[in-house]
Amino acid sequence: MKLFAFFALCLAVSAMAAPPNSTPVTETVHGITLTDEYRWMEDPAKAGEMGDWVLSESKTAHAALQALPERAAFAASLKEVSSGLTRIRDVQIAGPVTVFRRSGANDKTAKLIVLQGGKERTLIDPNTSSGTVVAINNVSLSPNGKLVAVHQARGGGEVGEITIYDVGTGTTVGKPIGSVWGELSLQWIGDDWITYTQMAPSGARADPLTGMRVFLKRVSDNGAGIHVFGLDSPGPKFPEKDFPFFRSAPWSEWVLGVGGGARADANYWITRKADLIAGKPAWTAIATLDDQIGDAALSDDAVFMLSTKTNGTGSIVRRPFTNAELGTPSSVFEGNDRLILTGLAIAKDGIYLTAQTDGVTRVFYSRDGKLNFLEVKLPIESGDVLDLHASMDGKGITLGLMGWLSNVRTYRLIKGKITDTGLGSETWAGARLMQVDRMEARSVDGTAVPLVVIRKKGAI
Repeated sequence: MKLFAFFALCLAVSAMAAPPNSTPVTETVHGITLTDEYRWMEDPAKAGEMGDWVLSESKTAHAALQALPERAAFAASLKEVSSGLTRIRDVQIAGPVTVFRRSGANDKTAKLIVLQGGKERTLIDPNTSSGTVVAINNVSLSPNGKLVAVHQARGGGEVGEITIYDVGTGTTVGKPIGSVWGELSLQWIGDDWITYTQMAPSGARADPLTGMRVFLKRVSDNGAGIHVFGLDSPGPKFPEKDFPFFRSAPWSEWVLGVGGGARADANYWITRKADLIAGKPAWTAIATLDDQIGDAALSDDAVFMLSTKTNGTGSIVRRPFTNAELGTPSSVFEGNDRLILTGLAIAKDGIYLTAQTDGVTRVFYSRDGKLNFLEVKLPIESGDVLDLHASMDGKGITLGLMGWLSNVRTYRLIKGKITDTGLGSETWAGARLMQVDRMEARSVDGTAVPLVVIRKKGAI
């Protein structure tokens, strides 16, 4: 009842907010006339006005919420089940080296931890920085485990810089790479070469998320590197609003170029890694938007793609290649009404697929993608897969599983066999008092709708 009262008061506070200025803009799109009263918020010239309004409303809401009598109790409960717990994410493995992000009850933001030889040490602790809070957005471990690229941004921002660190000493290698969007991580093209996606120069474009470019460079090179992909590059052409990036397994001879955006699908190309480094990449189109490819990964002699073109629940399509000469694509695994395909990862030991049945995670494995895919028996019933990574040394994959009553725990799969890494987030103690019930409801048209009900033990 207290929680309900608190949210009711929050809604009352939101009703106190002053509405923003209204400047109607009317346009016709696909024969439909639309009026948008707040289009001015997208105008870069109005950024100052927009920022002032947001800050003003934030201050008003903050003051009102602070005065609510139920706030202290609610904040304490929220801390107990979330920020008061130790959390581990983004586990990556290369040989004897494991890196991961961990945050505890007293941390404003997560630290980067190295695990080697059974011993842990902190490589980066953003909590020690003065002034604006610094947060790690993504991490990319090198294939030999000697270096790690870390994207960090200040003040909760999405745009920051990538710094490469020596895992053994913690010293920086080369100069930081600035103006990088935190959604796109650095890619290792072997141990000595990297690629990264950088935003267009500051002020060059009205929308800073357009016109991104991919650069290739040696790790030890302090320069920007060579512009090899994206807007105005010698590579494939695609809309400037799309985000260009690479996907490459260090143990593969090939590189995937991707042009994606705010869609489920993307454009894909392939080139030989040696040609890319030599400055003479020969890009071959693998798939276009018409192929409806939501994910793709490379093996030694084929690209595997998750497509929804002919099957809304997902198809895994294998397209072989020899010296970039493409073979005929063929389906090797099909989803169905009881099996929704959600992702894939490829390591030296084989191809791994993730899927869901009634909201429950399932994992399948095949040695080469041509043989039957066998289901991997998971240790817990999980509603989601987090941090799916092929290990940087090519030896299997890692993934995080979150149970209905347990926090994320990371597992490693090699040749289809699953083992616990021993790394997992802390689970709220109160979860022991809860139970999970699986039910099924019938909709008006008779469709069976699966339900998972989490409730306190003994509650009706």
